[in-house]
Amino acid sequence: MCQIARAKRNDIGKVHEFINCLVDARNELLHKSETVQRSCRIKKALLSNPCSRRANSYDRLCEQVHKLEAEHKRLKKDADIYSYIQEQLQMSHSYKLLIELSAAMEKEAHEDALAAEATEMTFEELLAQEKSDAAFWQRHRKLTSISSK
Repeated sequence: MCQIARAKRNDIGKVHEFINCLVDARNELLHKSETVQRSCRIKKALLSNPCSRRANSYDRLCEQVHKLEAEHKRLKKDADIYSYIQEQLQMSHSYKLLIELSAAMEKEAHEDALAAEATEMTFEELLAQEKSDAAFWQRHRKLTSISSK
């Protein structure tokens, strides 16, 4: 049993590490894609500018636009590969277990926060709550009538 528990912990640790790698890869892909798209828009705007229609600068800009478009296509392929890997990960047993553990920990943290709020009630708040509770006063009337005899 201990070996199984350790193996599951190792699997979950590996999945967690892999998820972090995927997040880093996604962020890098997004950053590169935004940079390439921005550069491509700028180069295309320069191409449409009549002042930059000199032959050598026009050819250089066209070449840069083609390189940027090729880079954008490569990034799209990388994004497709990323999506496929993410789908495969989400179907794995270890990932589902990690999600369940995460949800349980989140629920426990929420319950702990609620318990902490309940214990943080001041005496004045407790007194105000008890004053508004009719059952509290009913019980005490009976007790006072018994003790007065």
